[in-house]
Amino acid sequence: MIFYTGSYTHEESPNPCPQGQGIGCLKLNQASGNVKLLHYTEQRNPSYLTISDDQNYLNAVEEMTESQKPKVYSYKISNDGKLTLINSQDLVGDYTCHLAIIQDRLVVANYMTGNALSFPILKNGGFGSYHQIIKHKGKGPDVKRQEGAHANMVYAYKRGHLFLVDLGIDTAKVYLLYLTGQQVF
Repeated sequence: MIFYTGSYTHEESPNPCPQGQGIGCLKLNQASGNVKLLHYTEQRNPSYLTISDDQNYLNAVEEMTESQKPKVYSYKISNDGKLTLINSQDLVGDYTCHLAIIQDRLVVANYMTGNALSFPILKNGGFGSYHQIIKHKGKGPDVKRQEGAHANMVYAYKRGHLFLVDLGIDTAKVYLLYLTGQQVF
């Protein structure tokens, strides 16, 4: 069984001593329990990964501030587990910490800026520029940790909808995904 790990690689990450090398591709021997490193794919702070339902594509975010020009990446997975870059798109927001494939979209949550972006997934497994942005506002009762919105998880709810969970405002909200490129929130 082949699996992937993300890691913090640069000082702009939430980890004060990042030592990662990118996206790790590992092989698990299910009989012995041994794990073998196959290779790394170089990328800055790939903290969160997701794989398409058909197991052909891997998506990864760079978790850092927007001033560092982070991106979200799409890779094609080969039979031996190697990743080939399809494309990347710019992220708008600070510290992207979660992503999910919801129908034909890749949706990401940005922790420090309390927003989420929806990218259309293209036929080749890559994605287009984001076409929907959802922004939370407010704060929670713990002034040290909840001084503002902190979107930290996206999750499919029902067809065409998503949950956006926010630690900063102690809320999970449901939103409608849209196709037209017109912002509806």
